[in-house]
Amino acid sequence: MPTNRIVAVLLTHKDETQLSWLEDARPLAARMSIDLVDQWTENSTVQSQQIGERVWKQRCDALIILAATMMGPTVLLREAVSRGKSVVLLNRTSTDMDENAAWSWPRLRRDFPGTLAASTVPDAVETGRVQARQLKAVLPNGGHVLHVLGDPASFDGKERLRGMEESLAGDDTYKVSKVTGGFQETLAEETCMHWLRFAVLTPDFSLDVVVSQSEIMIPGIRRAVENAARRFNRPDLRNVPMLAIDGLPRYKKEIDKGLLTATVEMPSRVSSAIETLARYWQTGTKPTQPIIHLPVASYPSLDILRSRGVSRAKARRS
Repeated sequence: MPTNRIVAVLLTHKDETQLSWLEDARPLAARMSIDLVDQWTENSTVQSQQIGERVWKQRCDALIILAATMMGPTVLLREAVSRGKSVVLLNRTSTDMDENAAWSWPRLRRDFPGTLAASTVPDAVETGRVQARQLKAVLPNGGHVLHVLGDPASFDGKERLRGMEESLAGDDTYKVSKVTGGFQETLAEETCMHWLRFAVLTPDFSLDVVVSQSEIMIPGIRRAVENAARRFNRPDLRNVPMLAIDGLPRYKKEIDKGLLTATVEMPSRVSSAIETLARYWQTGTKPTQPIIHLPVASYPSLDILRSRGVSRAKARRS
C-alpha cells in the first residue's frame, strides 16, 4: 500500500509537456509506493483558495505545483507549509529568492523550518548554452540564425536567451534575428511568417538554422517555413536545420528519423520532485539550496551533430 500521497497541481491537459512529465513519473511513484494524484487548473491563474479546497478534502502529504503566473501561487504555498505539507515548485517565479515578497523560498524556510519547500527546475542558463553548442556544431562556420523565443518575460525564456547570448558573445560569424513565439504553436507560425515575408526580399537573404526555445512551437515554425518556401519560390528553406528544447518522446523520434535536427533534453520535473520528496521522507534531510537545478543534455550528442555539420558543409561546397 502507498505510504505517502503527493498531489501534483498542473495547468492543462492540452500541454503535451505536462502530460509527459506525469506519464514518466507514475511508474517511479509506483516503485516508491507513493500515491500520485493529479489536479488540473486548466490554465486558471487562481491557484489559491479554490485549488486548496479541492486538495485538503483528500489526504495529502506533499504538493507539487506548476505555477500559473510569475508571482506564484502565494496563498496555496503558505497554506500548504502551515499545514506541515512539503511543497515543490516545478518552475521559477519572480519572487523565488525575494525575502521581502509575500512568499519566497528563504522566507518559507525561515517561517516553517520543519517543512521542505523547494523548486526542482532544469538549469535554464545551461539549457541556452547547450543549444548554443548545438548551433555551433551544426553551423561551425557561422551563418544566419532565426531565434524563435518563447515568452521573453518568463524566467525560462530570459535565462535560456542569456545562456545562448553569452555563448555567442564576441563571435560575429553568427547573425541572429529574433522573433517571439510565446511558447505557442500558432503565434510562432504568425511571427515567423511575418519575419520571413520581409526577410526574403532583402538582398543576399539566406537562412541557415532555426533555433526554437521549445518544441511546442516547432509545428508552427515548420508551417511558416513551408509557406514561405512555396510562396517565394525558395525551396532551400525546406532544408533549414531546426533546433529545439524539451526532449519530448515524439520529437526525439523525429530526430532519429532525420526530421528534426536536435533538441535539448530536459528531465521530467515531476519525477525529479518525487525523488526530492522521497529522499526527504527517508532521511529527514532537506536540500541545501531551495532551488535544485536539474541537468540538461544535447540530443543527439554534440559529437554526432558535429559530424553531421561537417557532412552538410561538404555537401554545400560540392
